[in-house]
Amino acid sequence: MEKILWIISVTALIFIIAIVTIYFKIYASNEWSDNINEWSGFGNFVGGTLSPLLAFSALIALIFSIQNQIKEFKKSNQLLIEQNNLIKNQTEEANNSRMREVELKKVDIVNKWILLADEARFELVAIKHN
Repeated sequence: MEKILWIISVTALIFIIAIVTIYFKIYASNEWSDNINEWSGFGNFVGGTLSPLLAFSALIALIFSIQNQIKEFKKSNQLLIEQNNLIKNQTEEANNSRMREVELKKVDIVNKWILLADEARFELVAIKHN
């Protein structure tokens, strides 16, 4: 992706240099001009030839950028789905663990009641025998 954008940038730079060079070889004299008409012609030539080329290069770069963003979005979306699944699993495990703790506390309470009932029964039997 970056390699393609780099190639497009270098190609656009080569076109800029080539078009400016062609203009000066064909239309310009060897002297620096003070004539506004010559500079106007140069601006029209450069703008008319380079604008479509630079716009096309920008369009290609935009297309590649959008494709790259779509690819990254898909990766990000997949990672979010996986993270969501992990969170659901952890929540279920935590809930199951809490339920097990509650059940163990219930069993512990029932066992204590059973022990208390047994102690009370033994005390009653002891009182009856006395």
